[in-house]
Amino acid sequence: PSSVLSETAPPSRGAVPAPSAARSGTAWSESLSDILEAEGGQLTDVLAHLRSACGLARPSRGERTAVDLVSRCVEDAEGTMSLVDLIRGSIEGPAAAGMPGDLRNRWEDTLVSARATVREMLTPVWDAVGRDLTSGHPAPADFRALSHLRDRIGLVLSAARRP
Repeated sequence: PSSVLSETAPPSRGAVPAPSAARSGTAWSESLSDILEAEGGQLTDVLAHLRSACGLARPSRGERTAVDLVSRCVEDAEGTMSLVDLIRGSIEGPAAAGMPGDLRNRWEDTLVSARATVREMLTPVWDAVGRDLTSGHPAPADFRALSHLRDRIGLVLSAARRP
């Protein structure tokens, strides 16, 4: 769940600016405030799903990666990054021109934190898939699927490193 932030409090890790903080600016759009409130709630939810899915995708020592679990993790990471891009577009768009600077900074910090979470969750999965691919153990169909998933993970990690 998102944390309620005061207008001056910095965001906590994974927290999103609260509706009361989002409505503090009078010059910018109330409809944008409503959009950001909804997007912030979605971001909290997708980050929770990402943590869960990627946690399940990391094999225990000596186990192989499960293609279906890795696929869910990658899909959640791609969805998270799409939402991060959507929120970034909202706070950088013309409708946010009058957004108070401190609120914009809190949103930007929230997005930085979300990208860090994506990297933190995907990097161990990337490593595990790489180990499986170089071990020579996956069946040919799994090898192809894992190779494709590793490519997708690389793209998401690359996007998560961009400011």
